[in-house]
Amino acid sequence: MDLSFYNSVTSQRLRADGRKQQRAQDIVEILRLRDVELSGRERERILGCVDGEELKTWFDRAVNAEAAGDVFVEYSRTHRDEDSIFSSPDQQDRRRRLYAERAARIHLQLAVVSVLEMRRTELGPSSHGAILGCTDLDQLWKWLSLAVEDDGASIGDAVRDILRASEERAERRACAVTAALAT
Repeated sequence: MDLSFYNSVTSQRLRADGRKQQRAQDIVEILRLRDVELSGRERERILGCVDGEELKTWFDRAVNAEAAGDVFVEYSRTHRDEDSIFSSPDQQDRRRRLYAERAARIHLQLAVVSVLEMRRTELGPSSHGAILGCTDLDQLWKWLSLAVEDDGASIGDAVRDILRASEERAERRACAVTAALAT
């Protein structure tokens, strides 16, 4: 069987195009999960983008976006100059590691939500918030493991665990607000 097609330039181009399409879909999904509304035009702009670097930039911005405009905002020259702080090889490696950790966390967060939604588990806003707000990779792996278990009890355990984390997060916020008001 001739497998040369899989190593061909055309095949490589198709795979690259597929990765770009997936990245665009991931951006739209992240924004949906963060309750950021996209107009039809904004959605088309993201899904129609073929520039891998621009998609990467939008993906990074979507993680913290509070509005659709936050994804598309163009930074001034000053902000770009601040990015050059990471000029030494050690600093560039550190930056790559930070981005890799952030990407891993985002993918785990999306995986937990996706698996629970595919299993038709009802997730309220507090559960979504707890999952998307979780920065602990071990905790995210635990939730993902519970979510993919075959028995319904594991899914229930995952949702209860997520809700408990959400309540703890809300308590920490309330304590912080109370402390701020007291000063």
